[in-house]
Parts: sequence; C-alpha cells; structure tokens
Amino acid sequence: MPMKVSVVVPAYNEEKNIRRCLEALKNQTLRPYEIIVSDGGSTDRTVAIAKKYGRVVVAPRRGISLGRKLGGFAAKGDIICFTDADCLPSPQWLEEASKAFKPGVVFVTGPIRPMTKSLALKAIYRAIFELFVPFVFLIGKPMTAGWNICCTRAAFRKIGGFNEDVVTAEDLEFLSRLTKTGKSVYNPNAVVYTSTRREERYGVLHLAAFHLKNGLKFLLFRKSAEHYPDVR
Repeated sequence: MPMKVSVVVPAYNEEKNIRRCLEALKNQTLRPYEIIVSDGGSTDRTVAIAKKYGRVVVAPRRGISLGRKLGGFAAKGDIICFTDADCLPSPQWLEEASKAFKPGVVFVTGPIRPMTKSLALKAIYRAIFELFVPFVFLIGKPMTAGWNICCTRAAFRKIGGFNEDVVTAEDLEFLSRLTKTGKSVYNPNAVVYTSTRREERYGVLHLAAFHLKNGLKFLLFRKSAEHYPDVR
C-alpha cells in the first residue's frame, strides 16, 4: 500500500501567496493525503483561503517553529512534508520525495530554486542547494532549509517535532536531531521553488551575512538569532 503524505504549510498573513502554493499542492502528481495550514494568527484572508484546500490549525501565537510543530503533530500521514506559503512545489515534489523513503530512511529533501529572473540569485541558490547541500549529505551531515523537508511521522514524533523555542535556524536544529534517528536522502528531482522577497527587500549581501553568522552561531554554540527580518 502506498504511503500517505501529509503536507504542512505554516503561514502568517500570506493571502497574497498562499493560494498559489496550495494550488500547486492540490495538483501534485501524487495527491497529498491531506494539506494542513498551520496559521500563526493571521489578520488577513489567509485562513479563509486555506480552508478551501484543507485543514487549518491555529497556533496560540506567531512563530515558524511552533507552526511547523503543531501542523506536524496534527498530521495523519505516514510522511510529513513541510514547505512555506510563499513557495511553489514542483508538480512531482511529493511523488519524488515519497519514492525515496526506503526502509530506514527518515528524511528526504531536494533542490530549492528561486522564483526570480536574477542570474546572480539563481547562481547563489544553485551553489547552496544543488552543490553544497548534496555535498554535506555525502559527508554524513545532511541539512537544508525548512521549505523542502520531508520526514516520517514516526521520526517526527519520536524527537518531539520542531523546537518551538527556537526562532531562527529552527530547520537546522530540527534536522540535527532528526537525522540521528535514521538515513537521509537527497533526491535531485524533489524540487521546491521559493520566493526571493527577502533578498529583494533587504539585499543579497545583507541576508547572506545574516545566514552565515547565524548558521555558524548555531553549529558552534547551538544558539541562533532571536529575530528574523519580516517582509510583510
């Protein structure tokens, strides 16, 4: 029997973006068992739009970690895939991710590509998510961004999901625990496209410096920044 795939999309005031994301999930080559939008208290039409596509879980406060955690624990599928409201999963994302879940595999990811015409941004994303990320998988240190994370529900529950007290680098913190429970796979065909609105607002160099500093801080001291630049 094929494994059931739940998709969790954390959101906060994303009425401009979330419909496109949910339409992409609805039209996957492998139909999701369920779509769960984990809302952080939106004051716009995010929840109203989300209810047309699946279940809505309302968090008691805003926070990406809490949103992913509550959505993950609400999921009923064998596999839980996480992406963001401003992302656009490729049509084969769930199919490609699910086929990589062989016995013992607990985590699957793939390329993250920017929705932009900027050649510079495309080059940066390729260097990170299609060169560096596959490399760290090869050396046994798998990681990626939270926009393209798929894991087994059993492993998610075993480690207690995302740490709601971690504000930034929550994906790295989560994966540092998750990947200790089993095997990890990088599937180059499990592609998710993402918005570049932060780069466009704050600048590539500014954000690159933030992520580099924050990533090193987490890797060395298991601590991360307590604020992430907002774009709404």
